[in-house]
Amino acid sequence: MIRENEACWLRAVGLWALLMAAETLHGLWRVKVLSVWLGDQFARDVGVFIGSLIILLIAFACIDWIPARDVRTLLLVGSTWVVLTIGYELALGRFAFGRPWSEIAADFDVFRGRLLPFGLLILLFSPLLAARLRGRIDRLAGAGTRDRHLLHRNLVPPTKNERTHCARRVTLTTICGTDLHILRGEYAVKPSLVIGHEPVGVIHELGVGVMGYALGERVLVGAITPCGQCNYCLSGDWSQCGGPVGGWKFGNTINGA
Repeated sequence: MIRENEACWLRAVGLWALLMAAETLHGLWRVKVLSVWLGDQFARDVGVFIGSLIILLIAFACIDWIPARDVRTLLLVGSTWVVLTIGYELALGRFAFGRPWSEIAADFDVFRGRLLPFGLLILLFSPLLAARLRGRIDRLAGAGTRDRHLLHRNLVPPTKNERTHCARRVTLTTICGTDLHILRGEYAVKPSLVIGHEPVGVIHELGVGVMGYALGERVLVGAITPCGQCNYCLSGDWSQCGGPVGGWKFGNTINGA
């Protein structure tokens, strides 16, 4: 599960890099074109609004790539983007363009009419705004555990493959610490997903092509789906699979128990 969290944050940083690439191109356009038309200072102010619009559009288009559904995580992503952006602005201004520190700091001075802090504020809230506009925020994510309630609903039976199908009757399952993080909105899964990934049970249906198992046999259901291709799987450590088509799926991307 730790690997899944790492993947989430790697995607968040990757999306930030895409934002900075777009903002860098926008900055070059501002310097080469907009400043000629409007003058440097006015072009900077207009550029903040254009840059903010670019950020919101990219965040809206790509927010699904980050599996975050709760307000706290989305704000944490936005805060990380702000910190990375400030570092990027300082490094770019000082080491790429040779600007003095006082001139760079002046870009952040709202008392001198500079609007860069406004752009950073938009960046901070852009993941949350994008997720809310796309309806990706779990309505239960912000609620405390006392406000949660059990939902009883009928599930659509999975499609059966008569050759490879294997159905288990769950006799016992446990609650993992990750399930509690999901319940508290600290780890995002898609709405209405059945969580739980540590069940044991008895085989009561078995496809004709399934070998090595028998009806009535007690089995456990592994949370990790081995891909059979990554280094872990090839070494026999299937529970550590991190391949592109494997990894933690049961109770994470597909219904669990």
